Amino acid sequence: MYTPFRNQEFAPLFDTGEADFSLAEIYTPNTFAGNDRIADANRLTAGLTTRFINPATGDERARFVIAQEYYFQPQRVTITNTQPIDQAKHSDLILGAAIKLGAGFSSETAFQYNADNNQLVRSSIGFGFSPAAREVINVGYRYTRANETTLDNEPINQVLFSAQWPLTQHIYSVARVNYDLASHRLVDGLLGLQYDADCWTLGIGFQRYANGVDTSGANTSGTRVLAQLTFKGLSNVDNGLTSAFRAGVAGYQPPPPPLPPNARFTNYE
Repeated sequence: MYTPFRNQEFAPLFDTGEADFSLAEIYTPNTFAGNDRIADANRLTAGLTTRFINPATGDERARFVIAQEYYFQPQRVTITNTQPIDQAKHSDLILGAAIKLGAGFSSETAFQYNADNNQLVRSSIGFGFSPAAREVINVGYRYTRANETTLDNEPINQVLFSAQWPLTQHIYSVARVNYDLASHRLVDGLLGLQYDADCWTLGIGFQRYANGVDTSGANTSGTRVLAQLTFKGLSNVDNGLTSAFRAGVAGYQPPPPPLPPNARFTNYE
């Protein structure tokens, strides 16, 4: 990747910040999230991925990934003028694995390792169980070493639980809990119900989410209530409820679509 340097100190900052560093961003050309800064680059990204595919079904049974960036010269474009230029010769090492264990069980892990300091910078470990459609339970753990990007320069030590499970033939429950072990607080939580009728669905959700810090530096939270009525067969406009369920529960599936209408010879004998 090569992008020439251009002085951008004259340009104001509206909605741009440092992009997160993970497997999703290691191959992206710009290290900033937003369009107010375009990062100069002179680097090489090397990665290796191996996948194990079931030849009978085409289903991916396992995937292993390793990747790292190598810098030929340091990046000069920064968010602020006072921000020091990173002189590192290479990025942290990224490793990831996803495995389907069978019988609805799956596991996904990712690690970010700094070889220079011999430190584990970030890790996430997750397990999922989904025996059938709209039946899923996820349990995970996430760790981030304290740095200038973490809140109050404290480590992130979080456990996560999310699930979608039918309570009856027509009622589905949705839940998510993200709890920080270091600060002993609920980072975000979600509790919802969906009623599935033959031609319409009704959903309601209660969400609690972190909302940054106040002027005194204390953590603040916000709460919102979402409700949505959907008539099957008509255009579906999501007011945020389905998006919240999908983002909060990995593997979430909305209620099934309506059955196709009976044809003229459906019950012909």
